[in-house]
Amino acid sequence: MKLIKLLLTLLIFSHQYVWADLTPVGELNSRTYFIDLESIKKDGNFRMVWVITNLPSPGKNGELSWRNKDEYDCYEERSRNRLWSEHSELLGKGATIRENSNPPPLWLRVRPESIQSKVLKIVCAK
Repeated sequence: MKLIKLLLTLLIFSHQYVWADLTPVGELNSRTYFIDLESIKKDGNFRMVWVITNLPSPGKNGELSWRNKDEYDCYEERSRNRLWSEHSELLGKGATIRENSNPPPLWLRVRPESIQSKVLKIVCAK
């Protein structure tokens, strides 16, 4: 019995460690957004960061999460996607279902009070 309790305790703590490097950003349309603070890369006014989106139920391709490598312009307050992938498990884990490593580099204005505006504030403060 003690062994089972020990194993459960280790499992719980190891699961919390997986979440430790992800910072929740917000929720929109039942999707939960996180950023990986360890992934932030700086280049002048620009920041690159991994954004992970958990879906409330499987998407059209069976994915439960998305991983996006997004670039933010802190001065112009705009963003663009540099890379994305769909994953079979939450938090960008599991099998990669689809990916695009060369999306069109279109800059989009960051709308106030959006998930992107919250990400912009966090990454540009670093």
